[in-house]
Amino acid sequence: MNAGIVDHETGTMSIRDLGGLWKMMPFSGGMALVAGASMAGFPPLNGFLSKEMFLEESLHLAEMDKWPWIIPLLATVATLFSVAYSIRYVKDVYFGETRGELPRQPHDPPWGMRFPMVVLVLLCVLIGLAPASVAGPLVGVAAGGVLGEILPAYKLALWHGLNLPLLLSAVAMAGGVFAYAQREKIFHLQDRLLPPVRAERLYQSAISSLVRGSVAVTSYLQRESLQRHLAILVVVSLAAAGLPFYLLDWQFGAAQNGAISEILLAAWIIITAGAVGTALTHRNRLLALVLVGIVGLVVSLLFVYFSAPDLALTQISVEVVTIVLLLLALKRLPRHTPVESSRLRRFRDGTLAVGIGSLVTFIVWLVLTHPLNSISTYHLENSKSGGGGYNVVNVILVDFRGFDTFGEIIVLAIAALAIYAMIDKLGISGRWQVGPEKDEIHYPLVLVVITRLLLPLALVVAIYMLLRGHNAPGGGFIAGLITSVAFILQYIASGIGWTQARLPQDYHPWIAFGVLTAGFTGVGSWLFGHPFLTSWFDHFDSPITGQFELATALVFDVGVCCTVVGATLLVLVNIGKVGQAPGRRETKQFQERK
Repeated sequence: MNAGIVDHETGTMSIRDLGGLWKMMPFSGGMALVAGASMAGFPPLNGFLSKEMFLEESLHLAEMDKWPWIIPLLATVATLFSVAYSIRYVKDVYFGETRGELPRQPHDPPWGMRFPMVVLVLLCVLIGLAPASVAGPLVGVAAGGVLGEILPAYKLALWHGLNLPLLLSAVAMAGGVFAYAQREKIFHLQDRLLPPVRAERLYQSAISSLVRGSVAVTSYLQRESLQRHLAILVVVSLAAAGLPFYLLDWQFGAAQNGAISEILLAAWIIITAGAVGTALTHRNRLLALVLVGIVGLVVSLLFVYFSAPDLALTQISVEVVTIVLLLLALKRLPRHTPVESSRLRRFRDGTLAVGIGSLVTFIVWLVLTHPLNSISTYHLENSKSGGGGYNVVNVILVDFRGFDTFGEIIVLAIAALAIYAMIDKLGISGRWQVGPEKDEIHYPLVLVVITRLLLPLALVVAIYMLLRGHNAPGGGFIAGLITSVAFILQYIASGIGWTQARLPQDYHPWIAFGVLTAGFTGVGSWLFGHPFLTSWFDHFDSPITGQFELATALVFDVGVCCTVVGATLLVLVNIGKVGQAPGRRETKQFQERK
């Protein structure tokens, strides 16, 4: 900070052009004198204490080395240089004669620039005079956070008696003073042995080389090929997941797996057939999408079979939204995909697919043959007492791992905004004119009537799922997906113009309100001395409903619900607009593909 002040007030950072600033900047010079003495390790300042501990630790490390004198020697030489450059900075900048005309007339900076430097200099003095009382508590908190266990015995004191670290410190101080006194000879020797190289030029050259290398690597990896990106991702995943098994010892467990029921066998056959069918028929986009939907539906039924209704509701809701999204995307793509990959690329993709599939199968088999050791018992035992809810899954999402959920909705919001930004670049979103008269497509009357009748019912179901989520299957994520599906059905059945004339056209506030609501719910915990997003709950009596429970997790779930609704509708509605804007001309290539 002091060097920045000198640069700001004089217009240069070249120490060869500076000198005699003490007369014009006495306050900054006094601060530099104390800070430089601390950097050099002079007592009774903070730098002396840290230097003594540094030298003492170097002696402990020396006990584990074949040449025990190397590490203490290097530590002493490093300390010697810190003494030399600290003396050089203070003396050459603030004392002596001015060496030339400076770009600016120097003077002490205003207090806005002085204050941060003063705080740090005072800390150097206070910690040096009373290290145990000033720095001790902070050191304990920092070290405890890193180690995560009971700290070993340590002592913060300015004086530890006459010992070897003190002797090394004295040698470094004397050597630093001698090195500064002989600096001209050292500079001359450096010029004779090494070519004249400026550090700034080396720095700029290194930065330029890094930029050129980064551009070359980025240009090679990030070409306009999703296949290349996916192949790189799979290769890295194979290396990251497979290398530990190659380097570490492992073995299959002795646990015996039970017999497979007919239902699980049938589900496995359907999922496998759907996955294989998708791979074989991927050029027929609609058929591949149907097969993917079948796989998702069977996975939802498996969640029901394994008594996971929350996961089943989430899975089926996500499937509906995803299928709608893909249908909207397929509308702007040809029905069939031509053969674009060469045999060599198909062989590469097949090899990677077999490799990642084999690795996942191996890991799953390795896990299944070992006894189950899960933390679910803790969640089951503390769900009601700690989180106030019987639905363990929801309590985990909004309390035990609420921070993860908060991060996930932020990621969802960022993804939705990014997709919207890409679509907006097409010039579609801002030009769409709403109003019933703009829809020229005639929609099926039966579908129109049914969806309009289902909308209020779906919203009631969504509210019901939101309110019951803490004690029964449901929650903010499921409620948000149900609401999104209900709104999307209106767009599909009645058209964008008719629907947007009756529904909000801007879903950005939904996202902002959801994220902020969830965030403020977590911040509220701090006001009562609890960790971020810790839930509060209590029971109340009402003459109408009897006893009922209120929990802050409900507010957090409202934020999750609004974020999901805003993000989902922002993406789906704007994708649905692509290609439907009045007056939009299709490109020649697109017409040929159609």
